[in-house]
Amino acid sequence: MNADKKPPAPSPDPYLQREIALAPTFLGTTHKVQVYSYGPNDGAPRIYIQAGLHAGEHPGILVANQLKKRLSSLAEEGALLGRVDLVPVANPIGLGQILNGEINGRFDFVHRRNFNRQFPDVSAAVLKSVAKAKNGLAALEAVRHSAATAINAWPTSDHIDSLKRTLFRIAIEADITLDLHCDGESSVHVYTGGVNIEWCRLFANRIGAEVIATGNSDDGLAFDDALNKFWADVAGLIANPPSSLKQPEAMTVELRGRADVSPTHARNDADAIINALMALNVIKAADELGQSSVTTNPPPVEIAAKDIEVIHAKSPGILSYRVDLGQRCKPGQIIAELVDPYSSAKEGELIRCTRGGMLFSRHISKLAFPGMEVCKLA
Repeated sequence: MNADKKPPAPSPDPYLQREIALAPTFLGTTHKVQVYSYGPNDGAPRIYIQAGLHAGEHPGILVANQLKKRLSSLAEEGALLGRVDLVPVANPIGLGQILNGEINGRFDFVHRRNFNRQFPDVSAAVLKSVAKAKNGLAALEAVRHSAATAINAWPTSDHIDSLKRTLFRIAIEADITLDLHCDGESSVHVYTGGVNIEWCRLFANRIGAEVIATGNSDDGLAFDDALNKFWADVAGLIANPPSSLKQPEAMTVELRGRADVSPTHARNDADAIINALMALNVIKAADELGQSSVTTNPPPVEIAAKDIEVIHAKSPGILSYRVDLGQRCKPGQIIAELVDPYSSAKEGELIRCTRGGMLFSRHISKLAFPGMEVCKLA
């Protein structure tokens, strides 16, 4: 062997892993957010995927774990054209909130605040500091830089605010954000701002969603709503968007129900996400990698989020459903019977829909109380 010959340079890591420490929770405790990044630093489009913001919703965490494996392999093959940032566990605080053997990961134990509400609103600060520019890429970079500064300056009173600021800061860099959740009992469905509706339809089709709900809600700036509101507010500053996307957009993906945690679902959902990212040119196309495309699914129902029929219980009782998930209902059709075991009536209170549509979501509990959200139809 030639002693003067230098060994080959080591290959770069297929991904980068970093940890972001959150503000201390209590004495002797710390939490951190782990971020895995795949693809070139300057790769575009840029995608952000997170799971488990509601820490009791676990299907998405299993999907994210599958994505780690798939994205690592794709990065090693040099197949990533864009950049993907992945946070498999978006709420390490909530994962520790176990009471009487049950995880309580939707609201924080200290102040009872929803982990998926009240995210930073930095639109005013950005509009004040950034001038409109004709160069789309330069304008987008200026907006993101200004937003990052404003997010970093957002006052955080505790560990919960620290978590929200951290996640929002990562997501502001993305062109597409996928926030993986699940419902109580449901089929796959997607909430989106609807700006890039063609790609949203493709994504929903790949992942087998039965419903696409478009438009932001008004119930306290959920993660996707806060991001979509920001990009809508500052859209006028970016005269010529630098990509095929009209503007950055966030989507909430409800991966069935809380009990639907399985390796088969996780693998299939991860494959569907990878396939959708190929269509967005984040990853080389399947034919370039010698892979077959994912089978497409029937088109989902599209509905404005404000038009979803939400049915609430009017009395206490045990819910006995007469309609299965995915079933289409006629106006006035009986959805469920509310059984009162203390009553001598032959039949319980009948719960009917008003407009009708596809039943796509049901509460996980069958013990109803007045005002409880029973189900949703699209």
